[in-house]
Amino acid sequence: MSEVATVPAPVEPPPPVLTPDGGTTTETVSEGTPPATVPPPPTPAGAGATTPGKRIGIPARATSMVVRLLLCVAGVILLVAGVAVGGVAAIYHWWPAADELAGEVRGELRWRRLDPKVQAQRLAALERQVAVLRTGNQSLRDSMAQQVPQGAYVVVHKSTNTLLLRTADTVKRQAVCSTGNGKILTSPNGRRTWEFQTPTGVHKVLSKHHFPVWLKPDWAFIEDGEEIPPANSPKRQEEAVLGEYSLNFGNGYMIHGTIWPLLLGKSVTHGCVRLGDDDLEYVFENAPVGTKIFIF
Repeated sequence: MSEVATVPAPVEPPPPVLTPDGGTTTETVSEGTPPATVPPPPTPAGAGATTPGKRIGIPARATSMVVRLLLCVAGVILLVAGVAVGGVAAIYHWWPAADELAGEVRGELRWRRLDPKVQAQRLAALERQVAVLRTGNQSLRDSMAQQVPQGAYVVVHKSTNTLLLRTADTVKRQAVCSTGNGKILTSPNGRRTWEFQTPTGVHKVLSKHHFPVWLKPDWAFIEDGEEIPPANSPKRQEEAVLGEYSLNFGNGYMIHGTIWPLLLGKSVTHGCVRLGDDDLEYVFENAPVGTKIFIF
């Protein structure tokens, strides 16, 4: 009996496997070997996968809406604050006027309730008071008119270092001057003190001098650190420091010239009033003895 040979059935090759780079590969599976496990393809970014440790950002549209909302709230707050401040200011401004008006209304009502005879008496008393006030006012005006200088007079403004020669209605000369520096000097023994201020108030020209000689006071020697000479010592006489003219208005104070014209307009003197050469000559020629000097 002849034997029939058994022919094994042909084995079909496995299907091709898709590789990550887009190619294909074919694995040969031998008999008795389990098929290899193919890993799943990677999940694309943004397809639901979340990378550990990475925050999810707020959309730009939502941020813009929040900023607009905050700006609206801030605007409302500023508007309310402005209305409140305006209201307080209006009350502060108008309340006195309203209170005064209410007082006038109350006074009018009280006046209307008075007896006509009482009203007449009070009106007569008010008219007498008005007449007294008018008389006093006129007396004050007459007194002020008498205080106005007749002719030219000198005005010295210490705060601006300005001198005016003027009449009641005309400025004849305006000049830059220098006035007192306000410093205080004390003698070495501490017994005497000098304050270098230009004296304020009403003065007048007592005397006028051409080419004046300065008689140095005691403080001038103390300031220079020198010994004080006797009153009649020639050391006290100093020429060519007061300019060509001087107008004396008492207690050693004068309107005079200067050897330091660059310091005009500054408070640098020991109390006198300094002027430039041209202004000094004009004032000297147009302010006679007796001319009033107002210093303030």
